Amino acid sequence: MLDTETIELFLQHAHRRIEGWLIEFEEKLDEGLVELPLLESARAELRRHMYVEEKLVFPRAEHKFKEVVALLLEGHGFIWDAAEKLWSEAHRQQDIGSLKKSTQALARLLAIHSAEEDMGIYPDLLDLLGPAASAELLRSCSVATAPQDWVCSARCATRPPTI
Repeated sequence: MLDTETIELFLQHAHRRIEGWLIEFEEKLDEGLVELPLLESARAELRRHMYVEEKLVFPRAEHKFKEVVALLLEGHGFIWDAAEKLWSEAHRQQDIGSLKKSTQALARLLAIHSAEEDMGIYPDLLDLLGPAASAELLRSCSVATAPQDWVCSARCATRPPTI
């Protein structure tokens, strides 16, 4: 994977994996099923992806893209809220219609945010960092894991750690 993948593709692939699990989750809702493992896979990847961006990627780019990074971090907060709402509803066995609306709301936020990253900051990472630093960032991102109690920066001061 790392031999042929760039940091840009690595980050974009995470977007697609999260989106895929949410699509599958919504398809199962259409069948009347609440498939929590699909949602948990999306949640784990989303947390990991946000962590990687906030702790490894954005700090390397914020000197050049300060305003863009600030907006992306704010977006993480809105995504975090929508994701927590969906996970809470799913674990409380909310009705299928409510879960579907929450899934679609999260998917819309993610689509907008992913496009902002895919077209905004990601294409410039290689140019900004150079090949060697970009490859090192990719290696670091590929093995990074979010601590169990990690909360995105937009919500860490306002929310207790999640379990």
